[in-house]
Amino acid sequence: VESKKNFSIMLFSSLLLATVTLLDQFFSVNLSAESVSLLNYANKLLIVILAFGGLIIQRTFLPDFSLMNSEGNLFSRDAFFWFVLIFFSSLILSLFFFIFSEQILKLLFLRGNFSESDLNEVIPIFNFGLIQVPFYLSSLVLIQFFLSKKLVLIVAASGILAFLVKIPLNFIMLDSFGLKGLNLASSLMYIISFSLILAYFIFWYRQLNVKSSK
Repeated sequence: VESKKNFSIMLFSSLLLATVTLLDQFFSVNLSAESVSLLNYANKLLIVILAFGGLIIQRTFLPDFSLMNSEGNLFSRDAFFWFVLIFFSSLILSLFFFIFSEQILKLLFLRGNFSESDLNEVIPIFNFGLIQVPFYLSSLVLIQFFLSKKLVLIVAASGILAFLVKIPLNFIMLDSFGLKGLNLASSLMYIISFSLILAYFIFWYRQLNVKSSK
């Protein structure tokens, strides 16, 4: 019963986060006729980066962490080491894409109906979205750690809370920054989720130390 409950909560959280793209498209519709198209162009490469990076992390760490946990060899320091490594690695990756965003996006999209003017509008939208990359990918490491420890509720709760703040953030950032504000709102959403997961990891680690010292 408990496992079914946890699965349902996790599924609900995942479904909420999966609707973020649709939510952003809904918000962008009223800006201009080409807003949805520009947002989609900016997010094509972002989706590839996040999906590919996320797949590698999930396929690598969850089986390894689960095996280590079953053998009693999974420690907090293991997860934290990889968390820090993935954060700074993906930060370097984000900086690379930020520095060369014009050249990369031009190579990918500048043809046909996609003009130089469109490119200039897509670049800042893409760059605002890059902020989320290190926070999203590194938090996945801790998520795999929690899942291997059967701590499903904190993972689901962080996803649900992140989605709930996304809607007001969209209103605020869209009003302040225009279309690129939607990607900034997504980045802030993942920063909040990252902060919640990291805060719980630190709390869990301290509680574990208190118990072991008794």
